[in-house]
Amino acid sequence: MLLRYDYEKQSTKNQLNTRILDAFIRGVLDGEPFFYHGYTLDQINGVHVALPNLMQTMHRLEDRRDVDAFITANR
Repeated sequence: MLLRYDYEKQSTKNQLNTRILDAFIRGVLDGEPFFYHGYTLDQINGVHVALPNLMQTMHRLEDRRDVDAFITANR
C-alpha cells in the first residue's frame, strides 16, 4: 500500500516519512521468520533470573534448619 503512492509527488517531509516507514516495514518483514526465536539469555528472562527469583520469593530459607534441609534434600 505504501509503495502505491507516487513518491515523486510527495513533499520532502512526506518522502522522508515514506523512506522511514518503508525501512521499518522491511525490517519487520525480514525478521518475521525469526519471530518465535527468543534469546536464550537476556537481562529479563532465563535461569539466571528465574532461580534467584524463586529462591527469594517462593522457596525462602529462613534459618539454619531450612538451609540444612535444603542441602540434604538436594544431594
